[in-house]
Amino acid sequence: MIDNLLNISRRTLIAAGGLGLLGAAIGMRPSFAITADDIKKRGKLLVGVQADNPP
Repeated sequence: MIDNLLNISRRTLIAAGGLGLLGAAIGMRPSFAITADDIKKRGKLLVGVQADNPP
């Protein structure tokens, strides 16, 4: 059984590496942030709190 787990084909290894790179590329997307000038233009500040996580 251990021999079967260590027997990884080249195609599987390349596919796993490609999925890893794709995941890293998706995770490195630019973030969205609003600037202080945009808040001042809007005239009000919206604040949200995530309260579903217990301490």
